[in-house]
Amino acid sequence: MEDARTQAAYALNPLISDFGLIGGQALKSVFEKKDGDTEEIIFNFKKVSLIISANCDDDTIDFKIVKISDYSSGNTYNDVSNRNPWDQFIGRRFCWGWVAINQQGYLDSILLSFEAIVPSIMLNVAASSIKIGIIVQVNI
Repeated sequence: MEDARTQAAYALNPLISDFGLIGGQALKSVFEKKDGDTEEIIFNFKKVSLIISANCDDDTIDFKIVKISDYSSGNTYNDVSNRNPWDQFIGRRFCWGWVAINQQGYLDSILLSFEAIVPSIMLNVAASSIKIGIIVQVNI
């Protein structure tokens, strides 16, 4: 009989396996789509983009990997590559991706790591907007 951890890994594999498509690729640019609040963040890598969006219907987070597109055209997306916090991740290799499910069963957070096995950044959907948090490792 499988334990809960193994069952969860099997159940989440179709969702999180997409992170493997960007593993080892350097982050080239970051774009945001805002209508007051951050609705979508696009991470451009060498061959594909990771698109993270706020699902306003239930305040969950959605993500997908797509072939590279040009987000610089039009007024919908803003290049934020040279803004904090994104500027510290440009040129760094993507390593790991995690999803977080809260106690009510909502997938509302994603953690990403660059150049390390520990998470570097957390994206969380609250009030129909993506909130951005930097993760700092504390050595005690």
